[in-house]
Amino acid sequence: TKVYTYFCEALTETVPRDSAMCTSNGDPHLASFDGRKFDFMGVGDFYLVRSFNGEFAVQSRQKICKTEIACNYGVAIRFRSDQVAIIIEDGEAQAVVISEDLSAGTTISSEKGFVVKMPNGVVVTAKGSSRFNLGVTVPKELEKKISGLCGYYDNSDGNDFRNPLALT
Repeated sequence: TKVYTYFCEALTETVPRDSAMCTSNGDPHLASFDGRKFDFMGVGDFYLVRSFNGEFAVQSRQKICKTEIACNYGVAIRFRSDQVAIIIEDGEAQAVVISEDLSAGTTISSEKGFVVKMPNGVVVTAKGSSRFNLGVTVPKELEKKISGLCGYYDNSDGNDFRNPLALT
């Protein structure tokens, strides 16, 4: 197993060897699937990861949390027709199922934060109550098939920053 520990009271997760994890913690300090560490303090909605084939996407919502510093205040998750949002409402974290029903294999648990598991092996973790520390774990089968702030996932951090067409 791999253990990922990044920044202050960030996510500490153990993930299987045949997968990779990206984290977005605090005023977002990110670590890509390939281990590249960087800060991204943009305000708005941003793709942490999305598949080239359009099957799934994970977006973070970043808002100002301190003067000139952005933090994660939400995450939207889509797998095929399943849509889930994890948000902070009135100071309380909550998961909201946007789609009518979740398909077989998509699960949400709320022990120690929220964990959304998708049938393709992607796992999204959101921990926190006033803002979120986020983690996205993807299986090896998605290597070189995804892009976003979390990178390209090909064991090379030199090409993690790509435009929407996945070009460096």
